[in-house]
Amino acid sequence: AAVAEHIAVLATPFETDVPTARKLMLQNVDLYESYIAEAKRSGAQIIVLPEDGTYGLDLGTKRAALAYMEKMPTPEQISSQHLIPCLETDAFENQVILRRLSCLARSSSIAIVANMGDVQPCHPLLDSDCPITGDHFQYNTDVVFDTDGRLLAKYHKQHLFFENSFDEPESVNYVVFETSFGVKFGVFTCFDILFEKPAQILGTSTA
Repeated sequence: AAVAEHIAVLATPFETDVPTARKLMLQNVDLYESYIAEAKRSGAQIIVLPEDGTYGLDLGTKRAALAYMEKMPTPEQISSQHLIPCLETDAFENQVILRRLSCLARSSSIAIVANMGDVQPCHPLLDSDCPITGDHFQYNTDVVFDTDGRLLAKYHKQHLFFENSFDEPESVNYVVFETSFGVKFGVFTCFDILFEKPAQILGTSTA
């Protein structure tokens, strides 16, 4: 296994448009490509990329951060249609970063864990947790790709640490995935490690 250290090309904490945000994030993903290649040469089967690595630490307000978010499907939604993001340009036209990460996993034959922003719609009148200032949630999210580029897992960070750009999930999600090389992993992010749910429970689980 490999873990990458990364000095991110930083986003500005001011409002921007989606093309500008994507351009910046792709610069960071370009850097990821070299880390992944080095990990593969070293014999790693999986690489973990850093939290906030696609855009840097501070996205400012939720409004400013929105341009850096992608609406991501669940692995179950994708697997039911047998879709691999890398191979489905039309289906994932608006998930440019998700698709690029899938392609990096597929072309390198290495599993990838990466962090990015996920935006999910909600209705203020139908969902009591929907933010009163908008019609969507924004989540600090880990995504996992298998060695063929399939989306294996998606995890929303539960315990935020002064992260004004994101919403905290309503309930804890326990995410476990098994790779094509037969190893099972659990997922949590940074500050989560100090809490029983999900980190400690995952750490003692035999599921």
